[in-house]
Amino acid sequence: MFFLSGLRTHAFINIESLRHDEEKGFNGAFDFSLAGQSGNVERNTLKTKSFNKYLNQKNEFLIIGSYSYGESGGARDLNSGYSHVRYTRLTTGLVYLEIFNQLQFSEFQRLDLRVLNGFGARFKMLRRKEQLSLYSGLGVFYEIENLRNLEDNENYRLNGYISLVAKPNDKLTFTFTTYSQPLIEDFSDLRLQSNFGFSDKITDKISLGLIVLYSFDSDPPEEVKKADFSYKVSLNFKY
Repeated sequence: MFFLSGLRTHAFINIESLRHDEEKGFNGAFDFSLAGQSGNVERNTLKTKSFNKYLNQKNEFLIIGSYSYGESGGARDLNSGYSHVRYTRLTTGLVYLEIFNQLQFSEFQRLDLRVLNGFGARFKMLRRKEQLSLYSGLGVFYEIENLRNLEDNENYRLNGYISLVAKPNDKLTFTFTTYSQPLIEDFSDLRLQSNFGFSDKITDKISLGLIVLYSFDSDPPEEVKKADFSYKVSLNFKY
């Protein structure tokens, strides 16, 4: 299942939804969509995403990326993207250590650039073969935000999450992940995200997916709402 969360100014990228498959070696996925409307509404949208992972007994390498572009009435109204690179090391049978780097931009949410560098620990709470898994994590990241017409922000935030994956059979997968990212110096400055996903495997290489996403930011930029709700249905190809 290949689910990456939608991008808002303070974005979460749901890495946990990409990690339930513990197949060793290299695997990846590429998602490309092109949509258009004409007549009463003139609208064109292009979206592309890439996921690449290498896993062995002790190490995991992740590289993912996304780009979205759209126009309405001949004027650009969507231009955003991100990249995420992560290395994870298994230290015991239950504890993983990881470091990551993330870059983001979103023109129409006034985000020229956001850079994250972080580290943390991931804990295996429950694992019943491939049918059921429960993980939690806690870490810290340093962020630099360049918002248009505003001073740059530099902060340290905690990053906590809990992730549940259930696979009742070989075709169906359900995921649920909740992230919390409070500002270390002020816990009332809080970002939250809850993510529910569903995937139905049509063939070994093709699956149908649904993702439902709720995001909350207690202190967004001006003219950006505190809460977002979205859903997406997608057709995914694995290679």
